[in-house]
Amino acid sequence: MIGLFLSTPGKDSVMGKIDPLVKLFFTFVYAILVVVVKGFIPYLILGVGLLPLLFLSGSGFMHYLKRLWGFSFLFLFTLLFHLFLTPGKVLFHVWIFRGTLDGLLNGVLFSVRLLLLILSAAILNLTTQPFDMAERLNILFRRVPFTGVREFPFLLSLSMRFVPQVFYEGRRIVYAQRARGVNMPWAKRIFSLLFPLVYSSLRKAETLGFALNARGYVPGEIPSPVYRRGFLPGDILLSIYTIALLTLIILI
Repeated sequence: MIGLFLSTPGKDSVMGKIDPLVKLFFTFVYAILVVVVKGFIPYLILGVGLLPLLFLSGSGFMHYLKRLWGFSFLFLFTLLFHLFLTPGKVLFHVWIFRGTLDGLLNGVLFSVRLLLLILSAAILNLTTQPFDMAERLNILFRRVPFTGVREFPFLLSLSMRFVPQVFYEGRRIVYAQRARGVNMPWAKRIFSLLFPLVYSSLRKAETLGFALNARGYVPGEIPSPVYRRGFLPGDILLSIYTIALLTLIILI
């Protein structure tokens, strides 16, 4: 049920066995490099540097292609936006719009940026189980002095449990209404779905509160991990790879 929203097909791959914090560090550094750098050579290096990680993620080319297809409208909009609204040497006319050479180059540049950002985030998403990420984030927030900030990993894990639950409850209510032959206008159908869904969510939240009290949960206290994880060779290699990629881009 949770897999409906949080599918991680590459969790058993080479990348899936690396520490989520190390992968998060790579994604953060890579995103900064993609936004900051300019020129063909740096983007070529960033694109080639991402290929080994795509291969080691074990998700398959078609899986990434399906993810990118959902952003096809964004790529097209970015390209056309820069093509027709950037001043420069005119290449062609379409009614009142003028396509320029500078606009074409900027559109391709920003589209490549979006492509690299989406792929790097997809590697993290497809190879990391969200609950593992939430547990490892406890390490980062353990020494934060602010109570509200330290509860972020716990809230993240709760949200990842509740979203699939709400989706499942909503689908169950819709199927129940269809089985009863309910035929109402669109607005009434929304309200007939909304109220049972809100009631069910509040009931589950109340049950969760009772369970937390029974287990002695104290707000602001960071729970100890179930399994202690050391720094494995894969974590070291990805950290070195990230630093090497950063150094190479800086030297160019």
